[in-house]
Amino acid sequence: MPRPRKPTALKELAGTLQPCRTNEREPRLQPGVPLPPPHASAMARKVWPGIAGMLEEMGVLTAADAPALEALCETYADLLRARQALDRGVSDGEDLIAAAGDLTYVTEGKNGKMLRARPEVAMVADADRRLCMWLARFGLTPADRSRVSAAASGEQEEDEYEGF
Repeated sequence: MPRPRKPTALKELAGTLQPCRTNEREPRLQPGVPLPPPHASAMARKVWPGIAGMLEEMGVLTAADAPALEALCETYADLLRARQALDRGVSDGEDLIAAAGDLTYVTEGKNGKMLRARPEVAMVADADRRLCMWLARFGLTPADRSRVSAAASGEQEEDEYEGF
């Protein structure tokens, strides 16, 4: 599977934009922060302003990015919920099966005791994998961020030919 295309906005910020490889008819959208949709989970609405603020500072967020931003926020919320579930103990009503924070529990089978991973561990791993993918798409991972060199807000880039 080929690597996904890097957004033109990220290419511009990184200084790697080449006019010969640019789609001249690409839609130009105004930067802006979309509002969280009403159907988003409470946890996703809670993390929305922080993530949207980071993306707005980077200059890569538009109103058209609302569905992708929703997916990013919901995935982050899934990860937080899975970690919260892992931090709770699990009991079968009488006995404690797994203490809070334990990654495994012991079951008894016909061949004796067996150590098993809690289902929440798989939920955390899956949400973490999906979150990494969404963060990379928005340029929010360290590797993706290292390719972007944007001027800080309010700071002007120096023009080396200004004196001429």
